[in-house]
Amino acid sequence: MAVDATINLNPAQHDVLNQLGAAPGAKPTFRASLRADITDMLTAGLRSAAELAGGEPLFIAKHALATVLACEAKHVGEQGKFEWTVPTAKGTIAHKAVELSLHWADVEPLVLVDEVTRRVARDDSSLGDFLAGLDSYDKAELRSLVNDVVAKFLECFPPIKPSWRPTSESSLRAELLGGAIIIAGKADLVLGRSTGSDTDPEATLAGKVIVDYKTGGFNAVHVDDLRLYALVETLRLGVPPRLLANYYLDAGRMFTEIVTEGVLEAAARRLIDGALKLAAVRNPSYVPKRNAGPQCRFCPLSSDCPNGQAWFARDEHE
Repeated sequence: MAVDATINLNPAQHDVLNQLGAAPGAKPTFRASLRADITDMLTAGLRSAAELAGGEPLFIAKHALATVLACEAKHVGEQGKFEWTVPTAKGTIAHKAVELSLHWADVEPLVLVDEVTRRVARDDSSLGDFLAGLDSYDKAELRSLVNDVVAKFLECFPPIKPSWRPTSESSLRAELLGGAIIIAGKADLVLGRSTGSDTDPEATLAGKVIVDYKTGGFNAVHVDDLRLYALVETLRLGVPPRLLANYYLDAGRMFTEIVTEGVLEAAARRLIDGALKLAAVRNPSYVPKRNAGPQCRFCPLSSDCPNGQAWFARDEHE
């Protein structure tokens, strides 16, 4: 990925280019039969989940998959209890502003922030209602927090060239078992394209990069989230992306993973495991399992959960 030579990039922007770019001829190839093999693996593994769902489509997104795998009881306890706060609104508004910045040249961060906030506040949505009800202090705090994120992104991420084929908020979706299983997500940024191989009719050439923006710190589940996107992209297109990248807006740092068949197989196994749990917890008579760990810090059940209390006690002494 090369940029206009007249644009003076700082070291952080050069780092992003070096991590996302691929040298000529360095894009990996995958066998053309890979999609069929992964589809067969998922079809066999997900059939039990579809049966547990009782004929109702099982919709799987990255957040539900991550929460049910972390702790079934917490996943169930959180259903229908989400409430907007200034910190959670910050992430959503910042993501939208960053998305627009890729297609709105030479715009100041606060202009983006104010425009996104105004438009979302007029939406007929829970976030729109939350923003419309904020007092002056909370509005100013939210504006400051989001502006900080957007300003850091603009100074650390290089300008995007049209030749990179950028798409923002790119929806990904795959259906299996006749629509009984639906896997969906939305990637913050997708760059490049994947094609068939010029030299081997039985191979494909991976050229896409999938990028997610994060407003907090590193979490291992962020890697799993992108692996899920890579899996869906492979099912959708027949060609995996070549690279996955989590870009941490506050730190201005990027963590990448090269996509391999092993990465896709690991994502498929995780998906099958999570789908079985998501289908099981739908049953009112099912008793969700409790798993202790870092997820206990934000769990509404932690005060009455022996597993969670035991984990807190151990954590305090480590």
